[in-house]
Amino acid sequence: MSDDASWKKKADDDGLGSLAQSARQTSLRQARIILIIVGILTLGVNLFMLSNIDNEIAQVKRENPGAIIDESVIRTVRLIYGATAALGGIFILLGIFVYAAPVACTVTGLVLYLGGIAVFAALEPQSLVRGLIIKILIIVGLVKSVQAAAAYQREVKAEREAARGYDRDSDY
Repeated sequence: MSDDASWKKKADDDGLGSLAQSARQTSLRQARIILIIVGILTLGVNLFMLSNIDNEIAQVKRENPGAIIDESVIRTVRLIYGATAALGGIFILLGIFVYAAPVACTVTGLVLYLGGIAVFAALEPQSLVRGLIIKILIIVGLVKSVQAAAAYQREVKAEREAARGYDRDSDY
């Protein structure tokens, strides 16, 4: 047995391997929580905004009696709120399936979150600084989740390969 293999076996025997795996599972649980909370908030806020469009239009008409409301603008606003609500649903699904495909779910969640920030910054530049601290915390949490997911998936793959290697050895 090589020195590297004997060290790994010793670390596993000492419980260090399972301790690292436990820490990664905790990180995946945090990723699940982040994705689901972001999803619920995104879904809830945008469904509310979508259902409140008629009230907003009425308020604009009250404040500006001669205002002409362009129907294409209203359709665009409905589309934005609806698409963002759907994005919230996607975050929830990613959180639910994070254990099945850790890297894919966490990377997709991070990319979609950053993409959403970029789209809203293009539509309204002030949105970039609104809630900046929370956005940074979510991004940091998702980046750490991607790292933990990659390590978790590598370790699971190594365990499977080791189990297959042991099975082949026992056939002889």
